[in-house]
Amino acid sequence: MPRLPAPGPVFVYESIAASRRWQVYALRGLLVAGLLGSLTFAWYAAGVEESLPREGALRRLAQVAEYFYHGAAGVQLTLALLVAPAAAAGSICADRAGGWLTHAFVTDLSDSEIVLGKLASRFLSAAGLVLAGLPVFLLAMLLGGIIPEALGILAVATMLVLLVGGSLSMALSARASTSHEVLMAIFGVWAAWLLAAPLWRTLAGLFHLTGPPLWFIKLNPYVLVYAPYQNPGYVSWADVGRFTAACLVVSIACVIFTIARLRKEPAPLRGRSARLEAIGAWVRCNLASWWPSPSLDGNPVLWREWRRNRPTRIARAVGLLFAIAMTVSMGIGLYEMIWMGTVGGQARYVTSTNLVTAMLGLLLLSAVAPTSLAEERVRGSLDILLSTTLTTREVVVGKWIAVFRRSVPLLVFPSLTGLFVAATALEPTMTYGLGEPVPIQTYERILAGFLPSAFLLAHAAAVTSLGLAFATWFRSTGRAVAASVACFVLFSIGWTIFVEIGYLQFLTRMVGYAHVWSSDVWLATVFPAGAVGPIGGQLFPLTVLDRTWIPDRYILWGLFLLALLIVCLFAAAVLGAVLMTFDQCLGRSSDRTNVGRLHRTAVPVGSPVIGLEGNPAS
Repeated sequence: MPRLPAPGPVFVYESIAASRRWQVYALRGLLVAGLLGSLTFAWYAAGVEESLPREGALRRLAQVAEYFYHGAAGVQLTLALLVAPAAAAGSICADRAGGWLTHAFVTDLSDSEIVLGKLASRFLSAAGLVLAGLPVFLLAMLLGGIIPEALGILAVATMLVLLVGGSLSMALSARASTSHEVLMAIFGVWAAWLLAAPLWRTLAGLFHLTGPPLWFIKLNPYVLVYAPYQNPGYVSWADVGRFTAACLVVSIACVIFTIARLRKEPAPLRGRSARLEAIGAWVRCNLASWWPSPSLDGNPVLWREWRRNRPTRIARAVGLLFAIAMTVSMGIGLYEMIWMGTVGGQARYVTSTNLVTAMLGLLLLSAVAPTSLAEERVRGSLDILLSTTLTTREVVVGKWIAVFRRSVPLLVFPSLTGLFVAATALEPTMTYGLGEPVPIQTYERILAGFLPSAFLLAHAAAVTSLGLAFATWFRSTGRAVAASVACFVLFSIGWTIFVEIGYLQFLTRMVGYAHVWSSDVWLATVFPAGAVGPIGGQLFPLTVLDRTWIPDRYILWGLFLLALLIVCLFAAAVLGAVLMTFDQCLGRSSDRTNVGRLHRTAVPVGSPVIGLEGNPAS
């Protein structure tokens, strides 16, 4: 057989297979439509259609383009950070579990052809999705507000992030057993990369240490992308060259590692000694027996998931590092509150730590939620589960609860943050001329301490429902995970931008600038609407304690509870959609569900047995 040009037959096969999936073109169309909608929204919010002098109209057009770049560039770079790992997370481990990789090893394909073919196909697929909005940027560039240098840096940074994310995910996938382990590790690496410089700068300010060097700060892609607007001249093309060199070195090292480890099985988990097993059994029987656990008769799927989904080595390492980092950060925030005198809503470090913890936790949950169903679908174990007498409701609800319980440990930080901020909020003494100060009531402190945890659970329920929905509707694990992660990022960031900028501009144009900013209209509408998103749900209930000039704050708290109810109803609606489409998407006959429900119903001795057609049979 004649050899095809590099990167080989694997690239050709996977590229053709990806090009025949309608979901790829649908996602690209949705992204372009969203960018065009954002440009239209920025146009309307800036009031370009109003009659203005020539100089004012040109200035307003440039402002529209600048607003669009600030929002769309952040979304595009965030998608690049998340879509590339999601697309390549199961490239090795899923193929090894499904048996495809074993068949590839017996052919004349070399390891480099397999690895480079998979990397190139997934890189082009992710690049096609992320860069589909480039024509919209070029269109907005005609308005005059987008700096060509910034657009070039954005294109370079996006492509390099896609390359690093894909190669690093493949390297981790060669040593992991499941795709969600890869995603947990890669998201941990991203968090360390993006938060290293801000945390270094914060610690240097608190403990009077030396701050991070400039070259280290400029390795952050967000700094490179926004520097032409925020600080012109701060980033040069030499800095872009250093960023490019660093990304290429990391990518080449990951590719070499993947090629070297491709034919080696992942290292088995080391068993614990008999003494540790005995200690663990004693702890479970005597100290942890009070912890509720599902029964086999109640829901067999939940019972199985409760005992089957033990954390792997990578998951334990990532979870431990995550817990240590957030605990240290929370301790620094408490140090700031106690020794530096910051109280209530002024405790920015504590609230920021809580926000980062919640967002990272929900991001990891959005990556794990589809894998509980999608990985079993790839391996074939889901077919065995569906061939039993278990009902569809038992299967879906059991999977949902098993995934949702992963969010329970995240409640520690929102609970502590709400408790500290609500307990230390001072009674108002002055309101800067905005009205008479209104004392903080006891129920307000209780709600401020309770709502962050409640919003975290509600958003975790919504993320879990969406993850199961994408795993049901998409056959590929990578597409399901990519859709779940991208949907969470777009909603969390996009909704905040829409409420804080677009909705505020809409209110300003509808009721007037003076009326919006001189009354409580802004707080009574923007805060509850923003709380629907994960970012606002963690920040806005704590911020209300500082707005002591609002006389009728009970209305605002009622709207917060309404926003919480909306999120819960959304999670329930998506779960209901999964229940209605589960049998059709997975090819399960609804008759089997009815038969299973009938066979599992207890029939008293001596009573007539009801047949399948509903007729009594003796």
